[in-house]
Amino acid sequence: PGWGDSVQANKAGLLEIGDVFVVNKADRSGAQEAVGDLEMMMDLGAAPAWRPPVVVTVATESKGINDLWQVLGEHAEHMAGGELDERRERRLRATFDTAVRHEIVGQLASGTLPGLETTMTSVLAGEIDPWAAAATIVEHL
Repeated sequence: PGWGDSVQANKAGLLEIGDVFVVNKADRSGAQEAVGDLEMMMDLGAAPAWRPPVVVTVATESKGINDLWQVLGEHAEHMAGGELDERRERRLRATFDTAVRHEIVGQLASGTLPGLETTMTSVLAGEIDPWAAAATIVEHL
């Protein structure tokens, strides 16, 4: 609280990925404003199946910890309905996509893609356009 939390939360994209928000150090000035900012920003989006709750805590005094555990339990129950598996699948698909792109770009940069030099020669000779050449290279992967 009091450190521009709403700005930082927006910049980091936390509102898009968070399932539970915890405003710790709730005994400090600005804590309620941070809670209000989080609630307001969540109101701007579409109503999701799970609206991330905002829990206030003072960890050094063990305040709000029971509330946090309760909310985490509720979230676990919500995720047990298949959401967790769906998220894992989306994450694995995205990771696989990134890995494939990384490998292709690496091979392209090092000149080790199969048929790259022959195809490049054809492009330079005007025998094939770059887009068709790229499709040919990808077809052979």
